[in-house]
Amino acid sequence: MLGNSMFEELRNDHIAIQSDATEFEHRFYTTLNQRDAGSISLPSPSMKVLNHKTKPRTFKKKIQSCDLFIMDLMSAAMSGGLDEIEQVIKIIKDLHSSPTPDMKD
Repeated sequence: MLGNSMFEELRNDHIAIQSDATEFEHRFYTTLNQRDAGSISLPSPSMKVLNHKTKPRTFKKKIQSCDLFIMDLMSAAMSGGLDEIEQVIKIIKDLHSSPTPDMKD
């Protein structure tokens, strides 16, 4: 519920239909519980589904490029999907613990 509310607040996909737009529409990446994947439709074409099991490199790349990441811990815990959350935490931790080129002196 909170994720949907935040999506509605942040979405700006109306920009895609404006010919004189000066900014890009926001991109949203989401994950779905596999048991719900067939029954849930995405509210916008600007949302792309990520799967950490079938495409781990794409999953990692998109997580690393996020400016904002929202995790639904309650749903993950109830569906047994904590491995995905652990993967996200590891990706973010590795990203922030590795030195950047500016820090290597």
